[in-house]
Amino acid sequence: MSNTTLVVDDEPVIRHLIMAVLRRDGFEAIEAESGVQALELLRKLCGAVAFLVSDIKMPIMDGIALACAVRAEFPAIPIILVSGYADVVRAKHPELNFEFVQKPFLPATLLGVVKKVMMPKKRTASAD
Repeated sequence: MSNTTLVVDDEPVIRHLIMAVLRRDGFEAIEAESGVQALELLRKLCGAVAFLVSDIKMPIMDGIALACAVRAEFPAIPIILVSGYADVVRAKHPELNFEFVQKPFLPATLLGVVKKVMMPKKRTASAD
């Protein structure tokens, strides 16, 4: 599995902060400043990223539109959405199957969610 993560945020300071936290934890972090740029990178990489971290509120293509596009083209990529707004999006878009981190957050909070999305899915008894 890839150790590369894609960080998407239109604010460079926030994007670089998230990348620094992930790199310190051993991930290779690449960046995109928009949802459109993120999709272009994912297509170039054939979806070969461990997970995606994206802000929700961005111009042109917001994090929800990006998550919808990623789910359509790369359904196996785990998605972590971050926002300073309440987690109301999950109720409106349960099909996107994403994790949510409320801004502002501590590095340990983000890394806890990263570890959750990186854990292998447990097989159920009925799947045997």
